Amino acid sequence: MTADTLERPSAPSRHVLRLYSHRSAPSLARHALRTCASLTELPTAVVDDAAFAVGELMVISARQCVAGSMTVVFEIDDDSIVVRVADHASELSAMRLRSNTTVERAWSVVRRVAKSWGVSASGDGRQLWARLECAPELAH
Repeated sequence: MTADTLERPSAPSRHVLRLYSHRSAPSLARHALRTCASLTELPTAVVDDAAFAVGELMVISARQCVAGSMTVVFEIDDDSIVVRVADHASELSAMRLRSNTTVERAWSVVRRVAKSWGVSASGDGRQLWARLECAPELAH
């Protein structure tokens, strides 16, 4: 099968994967996001920023969560990508910027590339998330 034979997904699309907390997890998540977004017409810059953001959110989660796995979700539509990293942290501590130099740096990257971002309670843990959007002149 070639790229020419692949059909474009109808928007929005949702992709979920579970990764174990390992040094390769951010790279795997970035690769998965780029693969999922490759069937869209989103600008490369938005996809690259979203891949960067999901890697940083995973770094934050891995530094602050004691459980071994994270659920990564990509929600992709015609003009935006929402990335979510769910973990089993018992508090919303990811927002404490001075808790760790690595965490502080990661949040600064996410803030720079995302239209909106945050942490919310989710079932038995929390979700770290970021929403990235096309510039209005680039949106479909």
